Amino acid sequence: MLSRFSFDSGKRFHSGGRWLIIALAVAIAICLPFLADAKDRKQAINDKGPPAAADAKEKKTKQNALALDRKMEEVTIAATDADMTMVDVYVGDFTKPIVNPRCLDVSTLIAATPEAKEAAKAKMNGSIGKYWILLSKASDRVERWTKDFIEARKISFLCKREKLIPLLLKQEQYKGKSEEELIAGFDVTDQIIAFSSAKSANESKEDEGFP
Repeated sequence: MLSRFSFDSGKRFHSGGRWLIIALAVAIAICLPFLADAKDRKQAINDKGPPAAADAKEKKTKQNALALDRKMEEVTIAATDADMTMVDVYVGDFTKPIVNPRCLDVSTLIAATPEAKEAAKAKMNGSIGKYWILLSKASDRVERWTKDFIEARKISFLCKREKLIPLLLKQEQYKGKSEEELIAGFDVTDQIIAFSSAKSANESKEDEGFP
């Protein structure tokens, strides 16, 4: 009786084992397409980044393109020592007729730098020394951004926004205009940021071996 019990138990075990193997094979056959699809999605995310990040990047690229393509005002004006000093001017001579003047907002440019973002974190952590070092580096970066933009766009006159806009409001052709309208026509702050962002992206692609 003992040997028969053992034989029957073994028979049932082997029979059950075969069904288990068959069931596993069917499950694997069903799941393989889903696993492959999941792998493809994961690879796509690795290649392009998470969907939200990719969408944000694409949106930023379009915003940069719009900023760089924005039509700017063309005008010739005159300024005096009461309007600005050479400290307020990045390129050009305000003592001569100013052709197609452009302006920028320094604080906005500094805030757009990676160093400024790190400086904010350092200040929150109480690292005051690091905070000021990072702000200094942010200022240096803005200077490079501005210089590159001036050279690439062949800007003949660029000064601080707070100096140019009041001067424009005194011009006969701009009376009745709002500051916002004049900023849209003469301020290149967003263009400098867009230009620098595009340049940095291109340099990153070149470093990674893309044409």
